[in-house]
Amino acid sequence: MNTITFSQSIEGYLLAANARRLSPNTINDYSFTFHKFKPYLGHYPPIAEISVKDIQIFLSNQNNISKKAILNYHTGLSAMWTWCLDEELVNKHILHKVKRPKPEIRDIRPYTQAEVQAMLSVLKTSKTYTRPGKRECSHKLPLADRNKAIIYLWLDTGIRASELGNLRIHHVDVRNRRITIMGKGSKQWHKFNRYVKKGEKGIPILAPLMFRVDPDDPDNKKTELYGFMVVYEFDISQTDGEPLPEPPEWKSP
Repeated sequence: MNTITFSQSIEGYLLAANARRLSPNTINDYSFTFHKFKPYLGHYPPIAEISVKDIQIFLSNQNNISKKAILNYHTGLSAMWTWCLDEELVNKHILHKVKRPKPEIRDIRPYTQAEVQAMLSVLKTSKTYTRPGKRECSHKLPLADRNKAIIYLWLDTGIRASELGNLRIHHVDVRNRRITIMGKGSKQWHKFNRYVKKGEKGIPILAPLMFRVDPDDPDNKKTELYGFMVVYEFDISQTDGEPLPEPPEWKSP
C-alpha cells in the first residue's frame, strides 16, 4: 500500500506544477488550498486513505466566502488528485464524486463615460490638502502622460494588471501599433529575453521526483528520491530573441 502522505504529495505536485510552468498565481492559489485542507485531516494519513467525506467536510465548512472561492478549492484539490492518479499514488479520483459548486453569475458592468472622465481628471494634480499655518493647496503629479496612456491601454485592451506590470519597452512595437503580452509558460527563456516560437511543442524529459522524509518537521530538510516524472522543456532552437550570454570561462584547478 502506498504510504506517501498528503504533505509529501503537496511537495511533489508543486514541483510538477513549476515544471509545467503554471503561473505563480495559480501555484500560490493551489498551495493555499492544500494547506487550508490539511487541518481537516486530523493527522497525516497516506493520500490514498483520504476519502470523499473528508473533501465534503472541508468544503461544507467554508463559511462567509463566495461560491467562486469554494469552486477554486475544489479545482485545486482536483488538480492534486489528477496528478496523484497519473503518478499512481492513488487508485481513484475522489474529487469526481464531489459535486462542483456553481459560482454566482455576476454582471460585468462596463465603465461609463463619466467614470472614465473621472479617472482621467485626477491624473495631473493631487487631492487638495492643508498644512499647519498654510492655506489649502494641491501639487502637480509626475508621470501624468504615462498614467493616462496606462489607463487608455487598460480600457482598450482589457489587459490584466500583472500583464501590464510586466510590460517592457521591447514589448512595444510603435510602428505597427502592437504590444506583446507575456502569457503563461516558458518563463525561463523570458529571463534571457528569448521567447518560444509559435506552434513549438515541449520536449519531454525525465526529472527527479524528490520528497522530504518528514515534511511536517521544518528542521528536517532530508529528501529521498521517490521516482521520476515527465516534464516538458524547450530547446534554444525553438526560441527567438537576444543571444544567450557567454558562459564563464572554465579554468582547471
